[in-house]
Amino acid sequence: MKITPDETCLIDDDLRLKEVVQAVSKASEIALDTEADSMHAYPEKICLLQIRTQKSSWLVDPLSDVDCCPLLEAFQDKILIFHAADYDLRLLYKRFGFRPSQVFDTMWAARMVGHERFGLEFLVKHYFNVQLEKGPQTANWGIRPLTPAMAQYALNDVFYLHQLTHLMREELTKLGRLEWLHEISQKVIDQACLPEKDTSEREWRIKGSQKMSRRELAVLKAIYYWREKEAVQANRPPFFVLNHDLSVAIAISAANNEKWGSLLPRRLSQRRRHGLEKAINKSIKNEGFVTPTPIQDMAILPVMSGADLMGIAQTGSGKTAAFSLPTINKLIHDYVKPNAHKPKALILAPTRELVMQIGKFIDQFSRGTPIKSS
Repeated sequence: MKITPDETCLIDDDLRLKEVVQAVSKASEIALDTEADSMHAYPEKICLLQIRTQKSSWLVDPLSDVDCCPLLEAFQDKILIFHAADYDLRLLYKRFGFRPSQVFDTMWAARMVGHERFGLEFLVKHYFNVQLEKGPQTANWGIRPLTPAMAQYALNDVFYLHQLTHLMREELTKLGRLEWLHEISQKVIDQACLPEKDTSEREWRIKGSQKMSRRELAVLKAIYYWREKEAVQANRPPFFVLNHDLSVAIAISAANNEKWGSLLPRRLSQRRRHGLEKAINKSIKNEGFVTPTPIQDMAILPVMSGADLMGIAQTGSGKTAAFSLPTINKLIHDYVKPNAHKPKALILAPTRELVMQIGKFIDQFSRGTPIKSS
């Protein structure tokens, strides 16, 4: 498929968009795709809408002053054809509050037909013997003007969707699976078009944080929100500021009073270094256990007085400190050099990860004392 000059021209004014809306209104099925700048900006935004009827294609520029509302209204009662609709629908819902009534997802159709591979490139090659160019998939779609290669790539994403839909709809009908696709498509819509939930209490728990102690998690949380602020200010994805692995490594080192400056990438500016250090120091200060949590307030003194106690509390509520601090205090107060085969205290936990977490806490708060743990 070769693009025409008219198709490569971005629709960025209301007059030309009106012509697109008129053409869309006459069609029953619309092929649709989006391009975003998630690799180049933060927060991400929709940079391009690719639209195709049976006869024509358009590239609409949502970064311009064009009013997309009439276009979205025209989509409302149509069957929208996507390939891998989930991400596109999430972007459209987040940006415009748009929720389609019907979707035909060629990726899910390919799965239900029985294809072992279901990428658009494979399907176009399989059905039409056409090799799509991979093109600038990770390009910065926020730049203007688009290069010819970018426009070609963008239009390729919708050019074959009508034909794919026709062929796979026939195959699914013969297999008795078309209704399955309708059910899956509705679930995709329902899951993608949901109001954003408050994730502030878990969004910072990035990969690698599962085995961290409470103190380490507190530092990681501070690093995460410092990084978010820097990413927004720079309009760059957070991993350009500091990647996940380094964030976790720095949090662990800082929380355990180890030097962490050498872990920082050389490209990090002095301003960012100072800002990160300030955020970390504040989090460590706040984790000083000056004020006990409710479970600690109720548990520590009774345990220190020798009472047996059974308690239950949520994750992150300070349970480990509630039983560990009085245990450490008791062992120090009544210290006798232990026999290697006769431990003075035994702590049982249901998982290896929790054992490691408790062990880190014991080591941290018994540092400088003769107490040993294993």
